[in-house]
Amino acid sequence: MSPALSARRSCRLLGCVAAALLFGSAALAADDVASGVNRGLVESDAETFCANIGNAASDARVAWEARTLDALKADVEEKIQALDAKRAELAEWVERREAFRKQAEDSIVDIYARMRPDAAAEQLALLDSSTAAAVLIRLKARVAGAILSEMDAPRAVALATMMSTNGDTEDPGVAQQ
Repeated sequence: MSPALSARRSCRLLGCVAAALLFGSAALAADDVASGVNRGLVESDAETFCANIGNAASDARVAWEARTLDALKADVEEKIQALDAKRAELAEWVERREAFRKQAEDSIVDIYARMRPDAAAEQLALLDSSTAAAVLIRLKARVAGAILSEMDAPRAVALATMMSTNGDTEDPGVAQQ
């Protein structure tokens, strides 16, 4: 049996029960319950009522289901849009990370690796932060540490922070003051 037929029968049965209760209470009020004539009248009125509202009840049920499905469809579309936005954000992040990595070409890294730490620190201090951090991240840890130790502390901290966050200028885990 299909769900639509089951819903129609349920609605008709509910309408029949409601009509029977309505007419049954009216019959009790008139104290004519024992009469067989009134019982026949109640049953025929209930059947008529059910027959009259059956189509309207099933149409209302179908309309309610259609509204529910439309709401669910809109919710799914909203979730898909949010997912697409997250996917675009991730693609942008990967692209930015790749650009950061490519900033420090091997030849530039080799030049700074062969310089004295104090001279390299002086030159890297004059570069923009993202380029300096990209060069430092590609150097061996010992060489990068020596260069950072020759820099003034605020600049060295800023570059170290940038290196640890893959080029982001802000660390999302630290609250801004």
